[in-house]
Amino acid sequence: KQQVENSWLRPVGNVEGLGCDVMVTQTMSGDVIDVMVQSCTGDNAFQRSVERAVRKASPLPLPPDPELFDREIHFTFKPQ
Repeated sequence: KQQVENSWLRPVGNVEGLGCDVMVTQTMSGDVIDVMVQSCTGDNAFQRSVERAVRKASPLPLPPDPELFDREIHFTFKPQ
């Protein structure tokens, strides 16, 4: 989540209180292969900015324990 937030470019306009539920599919090496916004309180520009941030954050960091790896990650993106 932190890596996605660091890759996010804020769109023009007020984003306070906005957020998106995102499902990310990744390879075993952390490369993002699919991003699906499941719900979003923002407009299309906000939603696209979140999708771009997830793709830009690729490859995602792997967990320290390989047993914790999950091919699909669900998280809520809410900018600070």
